[in-house]
Amino acid sequence: MASKAIETIYHQTRFRSRTEARYAVFLDVLGVAWEYEKEGYVLPDGTYYLPDFWIPEIQSFVEIKGVRPTATECDKATQLAEASHHHVFIFFGEVGNVCETSAYWADPAQGGELSDSYGWCECLQCGAWGIGYYNNVNG
Repeated sequence: MASKAIETIYHQTRFRSRTEARYAVFLDVLGVAWEYEKEGYVLPDGTYYLPDFWIPEIQSFVEIKGVRPTATECDKATQLAEASHHHVFIFFGEVGNVCETSAYWADPAQGGELSDSYGWCECLQCGAWGIGYYNNVNG
């Protein structure tokens, strides 16, 4: 039985779940600007979809899942990339542990096809945080 999400308020924003609120805290700690549930989309299959976060600096949507996303959730991300013409990342795992938080990436230029092994990384030259590809950084 899945647990019910608990609405949480952080920085005067009402989040639908504690996991999403924790992610907002995580983004703030990284210094990454975000907008919560900025805009909804009608997906190609006719479903209405409201992405969790918009990250203006990288012009991308970020979806937050506590566990690895299902095939249906991945399909929605793929459709969102196609409908919005923006990248969509689905992050899952422990919020706040950069090395254990991984993501799938839906690229609209690739027909929304999902690929994995993406995560938050810090630029060694300027110190800014962004999303990048990594290859099993934990070994």
